[in-house]
Parts: sequence; structure tokens; C-alpha cells
Amino acid sequence: DSGSGTTLYDPNYGHLIYLITAVTCRYVRIAIAESGVEYIEAGRLFVGVRTQVGINFQPGWSRLWVDQTRKTFGRGGQMFPDIEVSYRVVEVTFEFLTEAEKNGFVETIDRDFGEHDDFLLITNPDSTNLGRDCIWGFIDGNQPVIEPIVSVPPRFSKSYRVRERL
Repeated sequence: DSGSGTTLYDPNYGHLIYLITAVTCRYVRIAIAESGVEYIEAGRLFVGVRTQVGINFQPGWSRLWVDQTRKTFGRGGQMFPDIEVSYRVVEVTFEFLTEAEKNGFVETIDRDFGEHDDFLLITNPDSTNLGRDCIWGFIDGNQPVIEPIVSVPPRFSKSYRVRERL
């Protein structure tokens, strides 16, 4: 029983993300209620395993809002926008992956998810606004695993560009 998720939702990001520690269960029950509204919309639901690497992604990561608005310019120079939905893109690089992490979760993401399946990238699991600090999306341009230096034990590098699924 996770209790109430009232403070977990931020309408600016449109996601309710709730992280729990490891549990073993067969079923998940979700009760959604909000007073004063005629209907409630619920989208994707994911319940699954969370993986955390030994050394987090490196500084230099980026988060970008992509605005898909189409702009038409009139003869007098006026701009007429056709406002479309914006989405976020996050780029991260893990530079100190162990061989077990490379052959484990990195290989699983590349093999099973590729550039087509959804997953959740959590940039800060201790955040007070997980909707802002997580991206539910897919890999946009898969990158190779790199062994940048020869070391013992070996270390590997992998970059991800994750595009938010709308």
C-alpha cells in the first residue's frame, strides 16, 4: 500500500511517477479518484524493475524542450504559429560502466528496447518532482558502447539520447 499520491503529480509535466524499493508481488492495484471532475484520464502504466549503475552519468548531461510549433509568416512580417505539443529530450553519458553493467542492463536496453520500446530514465531518484526529473520515452539514435581507455578492471562508456514519448 503506497498511500496517497496527491503531491506526486505535476500538471506541467503530465506524469505521476512513484518509485518504491524492491517488493515481491503478483498483482498491482491502482485506485484513481479526484473530486469535482466529470472524468479522469489515465495513460500508460508501467510496473517493473529499476536498475541503478555503480557510477551515475557524468556532468555535461543535457535536457531540452523541443517545440514543434509550425510558424507561417505573412506578407507584413507577422508570424502565425500553429502550436503543437512540445516534448523533452535528455542526453546522458555513463563513462565508468563495469563489464557486468555493459553486459547486463546496457546490453538488455540495446537488444530488447532498441529505438522502439519505452523505458523510464530517472535522472534523480531523490527528486521532489519526479515528473520533471524523469523521462518516459525511447532511445533516439542508438550509440555504441565504447572502451575509451585500457584499464584493469575494464571500464566502458555509453551515451543515450532519450526522447519523451507523447
